[in-house]
Amino acid sequence: MRGINQLHSRRALAAKPAGGNTRQRVNGIVRERQHQLTIIERMRGELAAATPFLDKAEVMLTRFWARAPWTRRERLLKDSTWLIRLEKENTGIGQATMRLSRKSGNRFS
Repeated sequence: MRGINQLHSRRALAAKPAGGNTRQRVNGIVRERQHQLTIIERMRGELAAATPFLDKAEVMLTRFWARAPWTRRERLLKDSTWLIRLEKENTGIGQATMRLSRKSGNRFS
């Protein structure tokens, strides 16, 4: 019986975002998700054709989002950020913005 309780407590810990105040962390994750979805929509408006990078990033932030625990959601955000960055580099969108953000120390525009 003790093993079941330990397993349950490990699952509960894994479902919460790692580190810091949980509510602040969750709010930050939700804000970042909304920000990335806005970036995807804006980039789609600038592109003539749909791209697989943006499509996959959007799927990660919508279809896979609801059932994922918070730790997995953080990973989905990281992965979708990478896909968005690849799309920016691939299409040349925001190259000037990216150069400026590198000078200021901010990695993403």
